[in-house]
Amino acid sequence: MQTKNMLDQASDLHGALKQAIQNHQADNLKQAASGYRQVIQMNPKHADAVELLGIVTLQMGKTAKALNYLKRAVKIDQGSGYFYANLARVYGMTGRFQDRDIAYDKARDLLPPMTDPTETLFVGLLSSEALKLEKYQKNVEQLRSSTYLQYPRHVHLETYALCNAICDFCPYTEIARKGTRMEDALIEKIITDLEDIPKDVDFQLSPFKLNEPFLDVRLFDTIKNINDRLSNATITITSNASPITEKNLARLAQVERLEYLWISANDHRKKEYEEVMGISYERTKKRLETIHQWKKDDRFTPPVVLSRVGDGTSADEDFITWVQENYPLFNFNVTRRGDWLGQVETNAFPVPDVGCMRWFDIVITATGDVSHCVMDGKTEYPLGNVRDQHVLEVYNAPQYRSLREKASSRLGKTPCGQCGFL
Repeated sequence: MQTKNMLDQASDLHGALKQAIQNHQADNLKQAASGYRQVIQMNPKHADAVELLGIVTLQMGKTAKALNYLKRAVKIDQGSGYFYANLARVYGMTGRFQDRDIAYDKARDLLPPMTDPTETLFVGLLSSEALKLEKYQKNVEQLRSSTYLQYPRHVHLETYALCNAICDFCPYTEIARKGTRMEDALIEKIITDLEDIPKDVDFQLSPFKLNEPFLDVRLFDTIKNINDRLSNATITITSNASPITEKNLARLAQVERLEYLWISANDHRKKEYEEVMGISYERTKKRLETIHQWKKDDRFTPPVVLSRVGDGTSADEDFITWVQENYPLFNFNVTRRGDWLGQVETNAFPVPDVGCMRWFDIVITATGDVSHCVMDGKTEYPLGNVRDQHVLEVYNAPQYRSLREKASSRLGKTPCGQCGFL
């Protein structure tokens, strides 16, 4: 019940924020201000809402009050050049020129090269989000002009559609292929197909889609086959950690070109963890402690990331603090909670007017079907099947390649036009 309440709260927060932004863009300033206050009431440390409340307050002619909001936003998020640029401008409006110049210098340090903060305009969009989207679109354009137009930068290979967790933010429990084990011959064919990627084109290979990779007893044999034959492939492992025994950890430590171990931990609190994941908190904690000790002893050298699918509440920040205090040798990550193209009942983020970096990935499920992307968990939008098609043939299918070549935005594209995930 508590998990459901958390999801409801996150949905309410993002819904209120989206409505407030729409009112702001439509110049309904009072309604926008009311909406931003509603978001801040739900999450007092929501930097974007505080920043936007400052901007709309300024537009309503209340400069001194706007300045207080902008200062508060910068205090919450000290990494946004846009925040500092907007703060500097309001300092100038109030005659605080020394403070203005300091804020502009800070903005120059944080904004992309060649960006002049004195020319930054107030926008009716999320300031930090606008910067993020700008960088994201540049990454899409760089991929478009690279060899990844023809060859995938990331291959997801689900060899066994089985998971021991029942995460409420994941469509795994409802997929038709649940329990399907990819045949050895098909794994062999896929690796053979991937050998046609030129050796000077590096790519990432993850034995993961909606599965727990350590439940496949063939995992390390498959990885060795990849290491031996695909010298341009780096391996990345995503797991919930519960099956990572010391024996598995020892074998994992010997994997060549292991780029990182990503652990989907999701909650630092026992009750909430077991409600969300459906697996033993104590067992997972024991696994994490073992992995961390191996990091201390230099027995496991690849980076380890503990991740959480965020819900927009203070629990997101609490999770980060928990990782830093208990596992200082691990990295942390809080990702967006998505609705998997409508396949999971949760709040969907607004669809951004940008392309998608996942157009440069290929996602192969245990049945051989290729999902449209990692968010197409149920493979409702298949691109083809590698049983009777070459992997690169599916990747370069005209409709999919057209997105990589021509689409400057996901808006209006099926199914991308309903996806706010970045």
